[in-house]
Amino acid sequence: MMSIRALAADELPRLVTIEQIPYSFMDEKGKKDGYQYLIADAILRQAGYKAKSKMVPLKRLVYSLQGGAADCGLLAGTPYVKEHFAMIEPVGINLTIGVVPRRDIILTEYKDLHKIKVGVGTGVRVDDRFDHDPLVTKMETKDYASGVLVLQRRRVDGLVGVVGSIKYSALKQGLNPDVLFGEPLVFSQMPMMLICAKSVADKPFVKRLKSALVSLKAKGEIQKILDGFYQSVRP
Repeated sequence: MMSIRALAADELPRLVTIEQIPYSFMDEKGKKDGYQYLIADAILRQAGYKAKSKMVPLKRLVYSLQGGAADCGLLAGTPYVKEHFAMIEPVGINLTIGVVPRRDIILTEYKDLHKIKVGVGTGVRVDDRFDHDPLVTKMETKDYASGVLVLQRRRVDGLVGVVGSIKYSALKQGLNPDVLFGEPLVFSQMPMMLICAKSVADKPFVKRLKSALVSLKAKGEIQKILDGFYQSVRP
């Protein structure tokens, strides 16, 4: 029979976040930072767990959740995510999804994407139409930060993903988003979600995480985390 200690350890949630600026990353001093990291650990504390969240590259994060190496995570509620995972609770953050072009590129409608090259971060899926469109020339980039540099060097004409995160990545590298980027072509608005693998959706710890997140939102703590995080890079 499993001991009480072993049972308790077995029930600790394995919560993962995206290892990418601005979600979860190591800062210049070697300390963890990023608004997903801060929110995830706040959820765990509010739920009464001593466990810490783990940063994982996006592509591996998806595989970890599907393969049983992780239980829950924070992801945009894309069609792919809705299909493959259990949607537990909105985090309280709405994400603008689309293509952010270089300043000299004007995008007015979707078919304009067929004329340019778009940088796509590893593991990024944003929109069924875009993801499977063979007429869009795409170039894989490691993440938003590397994508910004590739765009600055004019190797791509635009970057696809979360508009605010792409602009933050430029700002973090000392670049002015208003000078570097033009007006984005917006695909949709999506909520960031607390999601879990379908295999653990009925576990008691999932209910505790959901309750903790609801409480944090009600107290305004999620917004405080966001305000504090973004304040650190404002000019």
